[in-house]
Amino acid sequence: DPQPFFTSKNFSSLNKDILYGLLERDDLQIEEIVVWDSLIKWGIEQTPGLGIRNSDRSKWNDRDFEALKETLNQFIPLIRFVEISSTEYFDKVRPYKAIIPNNICEEIEEYYFKGTLPKTATLPPRTGFQKIESIIIKPKLTRIIINWIERKDSNYNRNKKDVVFNFNLIYRRSRDGKNIIRKRCAGKGAVLILIKVKYSEKIFGGYNPIGWDDADKKYNRKNFHYPKQINQYLSTTESFIFSFENNEDIKNMEISRVVNSSYAIFNHLGNGINFGGGDLALENGRLSLSYTGYYECLNRNNDEFLMNSNYYRDQYEVEEIEAFRVVTHSNL
Repeated sequence: DPQPFFTSKNFSSLNKDILYGLLERDDLQIEEIVVWDSLIKWGIEQTPGLGIRNSDRSKWNDRDFEALKETLNQFIPLIRFVEISSTEYFDKVRPYKAIIPNNICEEIEEYYFKGTLPKTATLPPRTGFQKIESIIIKPKLTRIIINWIERKDSNYNRNKKDVVFNFNLIYRRSRDGKNIIRKRCAGKGAVLILIKVKYSEKIFGGYNPIGWDDADKKYNRKNFHYPKQINQYLSTTESFIFSFENNEDIKNMEISRVVNSSYAIFNHLGNGINFGGGDLALENGRLSLSYTGYYECLNRNNDEFLMNSNYYRDQYEVEEIEAFRVVTHSNL
């Protein structure tokens, strides 16, 4: 994890050639906004007339910004601006707009407003860094989930030859409403579910590689008939449920893979989501966890949970839910 180094006090004294070599790397597994913040701090320390005695940007004049621009001129094109969210850009990049070449600024702002990929800032995303439009988890947790999907070790360092994953947001509770997640996920193929619970930093989720059927489209109104797979279990060996202690947690996470593949996903008519026999279930705005034996136990460190088996349910009020369609393609 390079982040502790980038945010350390010693980073500001780093040799410029070494810094350039670092920023060039495509395999730097760190959030781009952290790279930007660290570069700005480095530039301030390296610029005559700035530094500790003149680090308050609100007191700078045009000459101060021009001096910082000259210091960072060769490094700005190495920043992957498309990996910085529009919110982060507004809060942390825009205040330094004067040091960024006009053509790059215009292209990046066009990207945020219109989704047009920049022509000048064409560097690829850093390998191992996975962009996801989530307010629940950070990109570094997405890399762990991808490794789980591919049955790799959680800490596996991805490279250019690895399959690329795209996560397309199809549902967010705070944006779309409470009881339509099932409808939004239906017919979308592989889906990743993320759940943030109330009164805790805990995050839960599940990966369904085969998706849920669209009951509304398959309903035969003339004969009042649903196909057999509705209100039935769907079989897969690749689904799993998981938890993180918080959106920074890369050590205490848990993954529970399906054990009985015939009962992996319950394809029911309700408005919720159900993995197994309620091993992880969303219904009416509440999250419940049970141990039915269809999945490995998600609360393996909870003795009470294990002792009570499927008679015991851990229930949580939900703060936020997100669902992403998972699409893969090759880099080669």
